[in-house]
Amino acid sequence: MSRQLSTVGQERPDGYRTIGEALARAHSGAVISVLPGTYADNLTITIPVTVVAQQARGTVEIAPRRRSAVVLKADAVMLDDLVLRGRDEEPPVRVP
Repeated sequence: MSRQLSTVGQERPDGYRTIGEALARAHSGAVISVLPGTYADNLTITIPVTVVAQQARGTVEIAPRRRSAVVLKADAVMLDDLVLRGRDEEPPVRVP
């Protein structure tokens, strides 16, 4: 069985425009490849997935307007080469 691979890019018409959209349609074990840019997503991750910057480290920033960038509610989540920013004195990643 092959892994589900999704691509996210703010200006990409043939993929997802937000990381949240890709996560909403992801299956367990999916890989979400993110094109460079700053994304205002507040992500809640509930299944094992990998979210990775498609290019060099630091080319993808997740910087929501409020709260934590990522809330982890799943085991075996990999976030690779991403810059995560929290707001309102929240940590960038929160594990409830």
